[in-house]
Amino acid sequence: DDLSKMPTAAHTAPLLATRAGRITHMQTREIGIASTALGAGRRKKEDDVDPAVGLVFHKRLGDTVDAGEAIATIHYNQPELLDDCVARLTSAITISDLDAPFEAPTLILERLS
Repeated sequence: DDLSKMPTAAHTAPLLATRAGRITHMQTREIGIASTALGAGRRKKEDDVDPAVGLVFHKRLGDTVDAGEAIATIHYNQPELLDDCVARLTSAITISDLDAPFEAPTLILERLS
């Protein structure tokens, strides 16, 4: 329950929106790969996992953003890995014009009773 006991990354950096608009697509597989590249997951079973690194998203699918607004915060320990992570995340998130058609995905498909 005490989050202060959790490890923290040495560095943080914002992932900034490249343009104003609406987030209309997020390639979750690519986002996962970007997080893994920081050390938050394993590429192979022998790899260590760094529990301090990862991504904290501030925006969701369907949210509007201004150019330069933070979409997420990247928590990292190895500065040489940041550029690749930012490039992967930027290509994985689509920001469309506000007037472009967008239909939010259904979160609950069916209720079982």
